[in-house]
Amino acid sequence: MGKSSKKKKKSAPNATPGKRRIHVSENWLFAGLAASYALIVVWGLLSQGTWDDDCPMRYYNVRHALQDPMQFISLWNRPLFVLLYVFPLQFGNINIIFQTALIAVVTGYVLVLAAKEAKIANSFMVIPFLAFQAFYFPVSFNALTEPLAGLLLALALLFHLRKQYLFFAIIGGLLPLARLELSLLLLFWAVILLRERQWLYLLILGIPTLLWNAAGFLLASDPLWLLHQVFRGEENRYGHGSFWQYFHRYIFLTGPVVFYFLFIGLSERFAKRKIDFATSLFSLGFMIYVVFSWKLNVGQAAGFMRNLIPLSPLAAFIALQGYNLWAIELQDKAKNRRVLAYSAVAIVLTILFFSRKMLMHHIVGQEPEYWKLAIIGFLALVFIVRSTVYGKQRANAFASFAIPGLVIGLTMAYTLITEPPIGLTPERKAMQQIADWYVNNTLQNTPTYVNHVWFFYARDLDYYGANFARLTSENLQKAPPGSVVIWESHYSRRLFGDVQLDFFKNTPDFKTLGQIVTPDKRFAVFVFQKQ
Repeated sequence: MGKSSKKKKKSAPNATPGKRRIHVSENWLFAGLAASYALIVVWGLLSQGTWDDDCPMRYYNVRHALQDPMQFISLWNRPLFVLLYVFPLQFGNINIIFQTALIAVVTGYVLVLAAKEAKIANSFMVIPFLAFQAFYFPVSFNALTEPLAGLLLALALLFHLRKQYLFFAIIGGLLPLARLELSLLLLFWAVILLRERQWLYLLILGIPTLLWNAAGFLLASDPLWLLHQVFRGEENRYGHGSFWQYFHRYIFLTGPVVFYFLFIGLSERFAKRKIDFATSLFSLGFMIYVVFSWKLNVGQAAGFMRNLIPLSPLAAFIALQGYNLWAIELQDKAKNRRVLAYSAVAIVLTILFFSRKMLMHHIVGQEPEYWKLAIIGFLALVFIVRSTVYGKQRANAFASFAIPGLVIGLTMAYTLITEPPIGLTPERKAMQQIADWYVNNTLQNTPTYVNHVWFFYARDLDYYGANFARLTSENLQKAPPGSVVIWESHYSRRLFGDVQLDFFKNTPDFKTLGQIVTPDKRFAVFVFQKQ
């Protein structure tokens, strides 16, 4: 019996002696979660804008769902998101901030429970590793579905570790209703349930999707409604990127601290061929998004970084294990050599591919930027100093207090500095000026043709109001005299509309009331009135 327990203790790399493990009471744990929630909410309240135009569009769709049942089953809206948000959003868009932030914080707590279940030391560190990932933090106060999908993956991890396969199957069944492209992961679910001989639970995986299709059948009279919605035979409107685009950009999503520890955690598992559930799920999910954006015309990932945010909880969990490899057992020389090797590779990759600025959250520019390299190099240097200079007792005391504080501080500082409260782009400022002019001239009851959602969101106008219609060639031909037409260069001539600016030059029925061109000359809006 003694030999067995001794061997088990030695084989668990994250199970550390009492002096090297920080025990955080439940009160402090909840205080950390509350602080994370408060910061997310404050950033949301201070933000004038949203992450992108999908956020206000989803807000209006979900709010309108009680009048239009088709919104509940829309692929774009995501059914699970609509079900959870439809009633809070009846009371205004401010509830997006509070509800999405709550989802993010609950996800962090689930990860803490999962780390404790797996007997991983320093489980509290997973909270900042999730909440303050560079892109996860600002997305956590917006009307986007990625944090919800991330919560489901975190719950799947917890239920798998607890061997609660009924709940594991239920979460898997709900996953397509949050992010349909992740339904491919259900093959992984099925393998696990089969391996554990949970035959009956396999049926649960398909029930939510079948109910979704049944709702489409009832509302649209199409027995294969979901299949026809997914496979439309249309080219991806955003085009395709390279196979390597997500590999080259992922550090921008996590931030350098989480990326460094994630790289160590993944490298250790692949090097030792100990691929656990979190590593497998993260790797499979990552490759799903790579293939979708590289070759497929469904999913429409197109290299947008926020598409990878559902994987953020798994990244945080693996980063926690990488952190423990870096932070504890400093007398293990073989382990130290591996960490140094992983650190060297991370530094080289950062120099070659990651030391550039990112533009618009998804385009890597050519201008160099070395903060990520400096932070990763600093963390590697801290490890070298701790593992070679300090004696055993001093290293333990230092690691127990200063090191977690340093890592948490770096993680938070990078994200809070690089992702300040979201302001208004020149395009949105122009649309807000038009919305202000529109309201100040009491035109709300005038037939109006406009496509840009920020026109509505700026003054919380009713997107689905009876006096508003899409700006298309067909609708303009039917527009009654006196109608207001708000043409802009983003959505009027493509995506939502098919009207080029020359249309108004060649049609004398429309009189120009005003125009705004942004200082960067990249966006213009014209206001016309039909005579």
